Amino acid sequence: MRAELEYISNQPMNSFLVKYVEREHRLDFKSVYHYHPEYELIWTLKGRGRRFIGSNISNYQSGELIFLGKNIPHCWITPERSQQMVVQMKEDFLGVDFLNTPECINLKHMLENSYRGLQFFGKTKSSTQKKMKQLYETSSFHRLLLLLEILNDLAQSSEFEYLSDDTFETAFDQKEVNRIQTIYNYIHQNYQQTITLEQAMHLVNLSKSAFCKFIKRKTNKTFSQIVNQVRIQKATELLIETNKPIMEICYDVGYNDPSYFFKLFQKEMNVSPKQFRLNYD
Repeated sequence: MRAELEYISNQPMNSFLVKYVEREHRLDFKSVYHYHPEYELIWTLKGRGRRFIGSNISNYQSGELIFLGKNIPHCWITPERSQQMVVQMKEDFLGVDFLNTPECINLKHMLENSYRGLQFFGKTKSSTQKKMKQLYETSSFHRLLLLLEILNDLAQSSEFEYLSDDTFETAFDQKEVNRIQTIYNYIHQNYQQTITLEQAMHLVNLSKSAFCKFIKRKTNKTFSQIVNQVRIQKATELLIETNKPIMEICYDVGYNDPSYFFKLFQKEMNVSPKQFRLNYD
C-alpha cells in the first residue's frame, strides 16, 4: 500500500505545531496511511487498535508515547473514539545549523535514528507527557524552551525501543518531496483565488501528462482533489475559529458556487458546514 504525503502547515506565529486530535474512529487504512517530512511526537491519551509504523504493525493502547522520524509511513487504526496530543516540527525549525552545535550531538543522533520510530516508556514517558500537557497550554518563548527540554530528555533517555526494522527505508527521493512541497505551498498560498494546474506545472517544470502522473503516484489524488481538500480544511478552521457566516466562508476559501461548496464539504467531512460548527460549540 502506497503512503500518501500529508501537508502540515504551521500556524503563522509558531515554528512548530502542537495540537489535540480527537476522532470518532479510524477504520479505513487506505485513507489514513501517510508520511510527511516533519518529525512527530504522539501521546495517545485515549484509544486502542493497530498502528503501522514503517515495517512494524502492532497493537496500541492509551498512554503510549511515540516519536517518529521524517518521511516514515504510519497510521493509527481504531474502532472507537481516540484522543491524541501531537507535536510536529520541521528539521530546520530552529535554523539549518542548530543540530550541528556540540550541545545537540545526542539530539542529532536520536533524530538520525528516528526513521525507525521510537517508543518511550518508564519515567521518560511519564515526565514527557506532563511536559507535553504544559506545552499545549503555554505559548511564546516558554513553549519553545519547553519543547527543547522535551527533546533533550528524549535524546538522553535509554528508556525506549525501536519499532521498525533497521533495514526499512523510507524510500522518498528528496527532489520529489521538494516538488510535492512546492505544489502544496502554491495551493496553500493561493487557495482564496483561482488555482490552475498550468501554474503548478510551471513551478515544478513538468508537462501536463507528467505532472498528473506524478501527483497521482505520490498522493493517490488528482490535483483538483488536493485543491478541494486544502480549501475544505481552511473552511473547517474558519468555522471553528470565527463567527463568520457560512456563505462568507464559502467565498473566503475560493468557491464561487455555494451549492458546490456544501456538496464537497459534506463529502469530505461527512457533515454539513452548519453541523460541523455546532459540533465545536
